[in-house]
Amino acid sequence: MFKYLQLFAVLLFLASCNTGGDSEVYEQKKSEETQMMDDLQKNPDSLLLRETVIQFYRDKGDYTSALKYTREGIQRDSINARWFQIEGTLLYETEDTLGAITSFENAARIIPAPQLLYPLGIMYAQTGRKDALNVAQALQQSETPDPLQADFIRGVYFANVGDDIQALKYLNACLDVNHTFMDAYREKAIIYFNNAQYKSSIDVLEKAVTLQNNFDVGYYWLGRNYEKLNQKEKAIENYQRALLYDPQYIEAKEALQQLQPNKN
Repeated sequence: MFKYLQLFAVLLFLASCNTGGDSEVYEQKKSEETQMMDDLQKNPDSLLLRETVIQFYRDKGDYTSALKYTREGIQRDSINARWFQIEGTLLYETEDTLGAITSFENAARIIPAPQLLYPLGIMYAQTGRKDALNVAQALQQSETPDPLQADFIRGVYFANVGDDIQALKYLNACLDVNHTFMDAYREKAIIYFNNAQYKSSIDVLEKAVTLQNNFDVGYYWLGRNYEKLNQKEKAIENYQRALLYDPQYIEAKEALQQLQPNKN
């Protein structure tokens, strides 16, 4: 899935289960998977067991099964916002943005907490829905206001409705609050890229990767910019750097293959 937004820095809903020790669990043999399922069958109301099963299938790329067990959780406890949060995350990862919006709306109706409002606001913004501005205002007026999240939602919204001046205003406001906020650098760079201002886009991205040298998305967009400037070697170098930090970066792989069709 294209790394348009790093929502899942916020939505790592199974972080409590995804530790170094648990990474070994997800490499278990079929017999261990069977044991895990038996445990869930014996304790169907266990949140931890069900999340472990969902994460297991998510890690395998089996989103059909992950969603199945998530929706069973919803049926068993339909007033638990966490199940809708998990469902929304899975749907977003399968590029069902509208389905994800519905799930996060359900979660926010149960608990209008910032950790649920923020991804909903991002998805509204990403699809150009003016509801994004209401969510941004709610975040800014909450008991623990977060101007960075509010302004980022606004920046993404205005970028998606074509108001680049307003978008850059709010993205710059984000960077005034936190100069290492990589998402804002990425969005600024994409705006410049879409306006064929490739050198400006490169300037933004170079600052970003200087601050965070493993910023794979930054290297990918540097590659895109250098391609537009017909600087093939620099484009290749940056796609390779993106893949160094994320070997599964599909768009970087495809871009590199286009420039080096005879290499594996």
